[in-house]
Amino acid sequence: MSGIEIAGLVLSALPLMISALESYRKGLRPVKTLLYAWKKQLEALVTRLKDQKFWLRQNMKVLLAGAIPSQESDLTKVDDILTFMRRDEISWSIEHYLSDKESLEYFNRILKECEETLLAIAKQLQHIKHPIKGTHDLESLIKLNPKTGPTYTFRTAFNFTMNQKEIEQLVDRVKDCNENLKELARSEESINISKLALAQNSSIGMAKDLATVFHRIWEHATALHSAVSECWSMNCNSSHQTMLFLDSRAAHPQNKIQLRQKEYSPIFRLALCTSCSGVEWQEGEVSVVNLSQPSSPTKEEVIDLCNRLAKGAPLAGKAWIMDLTKEKKLFCCSKKTCDAWLSGSSRAGILSLGDYLRSNQAKKLLPKESILLALTLASSLVQLHQTQWVHNAWSKETIRAIPQASANRVDWTRTFIEASFPSPSSSTRAKVKEDLLDLGIILLEIWERQTFESWVSSISAPPADDYYSKMGLAVRWLDSVQETWPVPDYAYAVSSCVRFSFEGVQHDWNHPGFRRMVCEKVIAPLQETSRIVIPK
Repeated sequence: MSGIEIAGLVLSALPLMISALESYRKGLRPVKTLLYAWKKQLEALVTRLKDQKFWLRQNMKVLLAGAIPSQESDLTKVDDILTFMRRDEISWSIEHYLSDKESLEYFNRILKECEETLLAIAKQLQHIKHPIKGTHDLESLIKLNPKTGPTYTFRTAFNFTMNQKEIEQLVDRVKDCNENLKELARSEESINISKLALAQNSSIGMAKDLATVFHRIWEHATALHSAVSECWSMNCNSSHQTMLFLDSRAAHPQNKIQLRQKEYSPIFRLALCTSCSGVEWQEGEVSVVNLSQPSSPTKEEVIDLCNRLAKGAPLAGKAWIMDLTKEKKLFCCSKKTCDAWLSGSSRAGILSLGDYLRSNQAKKLLPKESILLALTLASSLVQLHQTQWVHNAWSKETIRAIPQASANRVDWTRTFIEASFPSPSSSTRAKVKEDLLDLGIILLEIWERQTFESWVSSISAPPADDYYSKMGLAVRWLDSVQETWPVPDYAYAVSSCVRFSFEGVQHDWNHPGFRRMVCEKVIAPLQETSRIVIPK
């Protein structure tokens, strides 16, 4: 049995012990003259045990407050402490809160000693019911001596078999256990405060680095759009479609070296759609090279994508390997390929996130899938804001994936957006608040597996037709559900978006301080959630 379960047993058994000692005091009344001194000592003993019950509860509250969300840690609001302490998430939270294996073993040992001490006290109390046979434990005593209403019922104790000195020694042992538990709670609180401060400093530094990386990705994505636009020929079709797969580039918190590698040598994955090639689509893996020429002499410049794709499609299940040079030119190697992502998929099967959330399939979305999808969409907004890839709002209708025919599921780890070529004129939209509100609502929809419109309809509210009415409804939805979420960092990221909590900087995607704050308040919490829920 874990220490936290034993704590539940001890806290449940202490009222029984205290009540049993008080019943001894009542039994002394007929002979109070003879045993007056013993009665005073007994009263002091009861008071001391009540004090130890208070301090045990306080110590556990301190530990629980550090280990789990604050609304869960107030034991005064718990009706059944034993059941509460046996919840898997409570035990898991305490185990992960304690700094190491030795601390956990020490915690368990303290509570075990406290349990054994209460059992020793119980053996001195002959007027309570004891198991006739079998294990003599606290849980059995609690079950054999239930409350009748607000109090316990015992037979009057005229047989004073209690050894006063032994009882006092046992209460001292309970006090020692509480002192040790108090010191452990203080020590762990101090350790976790230091860890939190270190993590916050690290998070701020990582957010700054991540914002820098994302801005470089934004520059590369802009150059890629320009290069693809130059390569599509309008001779065969008036319009061509290109899919850009989304990459969070932040799926797990990384060190600075790994981030720099993603900054200077990013890879983009495209799906190029053209009917004139005779193939629904062909994929390309594009590496950004800081050169005027391709990384390999075997790669040839792509002048006409339609012609290039029609000449030599890669083998089934394969994708082209391409380079994007600093001159915004594409080069392709006809002899080298890599594995494709969309092998065997049909363009007809494309599904938007909105369609998915409106269907019954949304119920199949697992928490870890929700978190990775949320991290991908949030990171991609920072990487692609105001580019031609994101011409309209960051919407669930423009975020797409393809169902897996064999598994009857949708692979949301491979999401993409779609751009038409030639593209409309350059976007002049700079609606930062709207972008982040839309993102916050999408994150809400992903976790709740329900569309915003569906929720608004369920509360009989009128549809939101402007920013502030939409914001008000989004905040209302978040407030109504976030207490049930086991991922407080996720809720913080959503709240930052829907409440637009980005004070102190210019609200402009082009401002480095603003991008850094978005990474700090949205991306970093989602990273932390992914690290907890989906450990490496």
